[in-house]
Amino acid sequence: EKEGQLPFLDVLVKRNGSDIDHEVYRKKTQTNRHLNAMFHHYSQQKRALIRTLIHRAETICEQFSLDKEMKYLETAIRKNGFSK
Repeated sequence: EKEGQLPFLDVLVKRNGSDIDHEVYRKKTQTNRHLNAMFHHYSQQKRALIRTLIHRAETICEQFSLDKEMKYLETAIRKNGFSK
């Protein structure tokens, strides 16, 4: 544990007083390069990538940090060539 935070797998566990909060954890080397929309892959694979990232956020994040994570994902998905 360092500064009240403990990264474990995809979860960043934070100590907030007597409470414990959770967020999605990413290493500092994370580049957000995922399957690009222009790559020649099946559309099912592309949709599955987006669904998986959203499901991970909904499962891990606390309610107050979920909006921030969804905005982060939207930006990352757009940078990979996907439209809204």
